[in-house]
Amino acid sequence: MKYLISIFIFLSFGIFSNNLFSQQNPDSQQQLNFFLDCHDCDFDFVRQELEFVSFVRDPKLADVHIMSSSSQTGSGGTKYFLNFIGLKKLEGQNMEYEYFSEQSATSDEIRKGLLKLIKTGILQYYSKTSFLNQIKIDLEEKEDKIAVESID
Repeated sequence: MKYLISIFIFLSFGIFSNNLFSQQNPDSQQQLNFFLDCHDCDFDFVRQELEFVSFVRDPKLADVHIMSSSSQTGSGGTKYFLNFIGLKKLEGQNMEYEYFSEQSATSDEIRKGLLKLIKTGILQYYSKTSFLNQIKIDLEEKEDKIAVESID
């Protein structure tokens, strides 16, 4: 009988403590889910470069739906459009970005250009949450530029 009571207490404690530890972290509630619907994007590359972003496979689970389209330019290049569509609590918060690639652009240059737009759009949404505090943002300039005039 003591053996059964000990097992019951042990199992009860295990279930109770499991429920305590499975509670969501308050910061995880600020995690946004993105659905990437981009035929021109290298999805594996995007996921690898944006490890902090939660991409979902079902658009119904997303807080933001990222859609892409493209068209040819007169010079032989391609113009890419990325539409960020806010869903659920972000409904109505939509953004559109454009990227132009030259005719001579390599596939690596194109995927990096599209990645830059995806990063830009995602950060716009994270800027509205506390999750932004958990992200390290590094900005790099293409060229060495010096401010000509300082406004005080």
